[in-house]
Amino acid sequence: MHHKTSGRITRPIITFDMMYKWIIDGYGILCGLKYKGKYIGFALVTVYKKAAYYGSASDDPDI
Repeated sequence: MHHKTSGRITRPIITFDMMYKWIIDGYGILCGLKYKGKYIGFALVTVYKKAAYYGSASDDPDI
């Protein structure tokens, strides 16, 4: 969704692979926002020790 929002690829694809691995390994949480049954936005939160940190977000520009 990042490339749809910005109209171009803004970072290397490998960074998205890294974020996915953080989620799988329990170091990241992907939050999705639904509107009328469709996902329209996402935010990634990373978790480290006893804290959580906002990392990245995107939304659907067509909504």
